[in-house]
Amino acid sequence: MEKNNNQIPFCIKFFKTAIILIVVIILAIGYFLLIRPRLIKYHSTSALISQRKEELDAKINKLIVLKKTAVNYEKISLADREKINYILPDEPDDSSLYMNIVGVANYHGLNLDIDGILLKRAEEKTQKKKPLVNQSNQPVIDKVAKIPPKVNIELELSAVNYIDLKLFFKYLESNVRIFDVNSFVYNPENGELSLSISSYFLD
Repeated sequence: MEKNNNQIPFCIKFFKTAIILIVVIILAIGYFLLIRPRLIKYHSTSALISQRKEELDAKINKLIVLKKTAVNYEKISLADREKINYILPDEPDDSSLYMNIVGVANYHGLNLDIDGILLKRAEEKTQKKKPLVNQSNQPVIDKVAKIPPKVNIELELSAVNYIDLKLFFKYLESNVRIFDVNSFVYNPENGELSLSISSYFLD
């Protein structure tokens, strides 16, 4: 019996093993050449669709907010709209800023070097906000908050005492127009005040 087994040809003896090996090779080639590229394309397309859906949800949320803002804006009276436009004007108005600053100085009896007033538009900056979330509490897309553009104002005042200084800063804080005091240098001996302030506007 052992003699008969030894006489079986090699190709017949390992025929089943060869068939299985060939099938495995064909399946492997088919997977890497046909199935795997399609799977990669499918996952890539799914990720792109998911990203587009998130962007669409974010834009829909933004549109809803804009519609609510428009409705609320229509409810504001014309007088209040003018006040809002004065607080945060659409664009920098140099003449209005000059008049405002000169008016404040004259009101408090301060000597203002008009020729020394320097107005310069500052570079725009942005800051990160928390990402929006959808109904499933999943982040939609990162948003960047745009800081309103501003004008930096440098001016020199004289004949300033401590009382004038306090009243001047108090007026800036209570002014309808938004002003930020960036820095100031006060010399009480000669009553000179160097001031750097900022005023904001819409763009």
